Amino acid sequence: WGDERSIGDVSPALKDRSFAFERRLVARLDIYNQREHSVLALHPWVTSQGRLHMINRDFFFKQTRLTLFGGSLSTKQVNGLTGLLDEWEKHHAARDDRWLAYALATAHHETDRTMQPIHEYGTRERFMKLYDISGVDPKRAKSMGNTKVGDGADYCGRGFVQLTWKNNYIRAGNEIGYPELVNNPDDAMKPEYARPILYDGMIGGWFTGKNLPDYFNPN
Repeated sequence: WGDERSIGDVSPALKDRSFAFERRLVARLDIYNQREHSVLALHPWVTSQGRLHMINRDFFFKQTRLTLFGGSLSTKQVNGLTGLLDEWEKHHAARDDRWLAYALATAHHETDRTMQPIHEYGTRERFMKLYDISGVDPKRAKSMGNTKVGDGADYCGRGFVQLTWKNNYIRAGNEIGYPELVNNPDDAMKPEYARPILYDGMIGGWFTGKNLPDYFNPN
């Protein structure tokens, strides 16, 4: 993530289904804005922080199971989605519903529909070729912080968004309050770190220079 790269060895058919998921979920949120109903069943919830939106989980899972996951969800998929919804409600519930839709669609695509933070598909040799200073593009590797042999394999894609490159691990770790991430890159697959990296990274535009408010805003 951050380099306009997909998860790697994913079939074109799966990519097409994932992009279709993204379009459908965002479209459903557009319908919500027009009709005051949502596939996420977002209900107003007033707190000391203001007007928040809480999610009707029964309705959410019924709709996503039937329309976005082929009629069934595994326990791991349910657990992954539940964790992502919990994270959203805890930290972002007052924000634009469409941001949630886009983040969930991204996780759906980048995790190969598992809804669990995963390691990029491929071998060490492949990662060294793509991301290492000894690989096919040493200039780019160095510019992204992969300055020594072995960094390509150490800082390949992980998590809900396939966090890639050493510089991005450094930034993500600092942003979420876990600067040790750069020394423990596999921790990017731990849900407690992968979830804020997904949301905060996309909302803040950490790595691409484009953030969710650039695309989804009141205007």
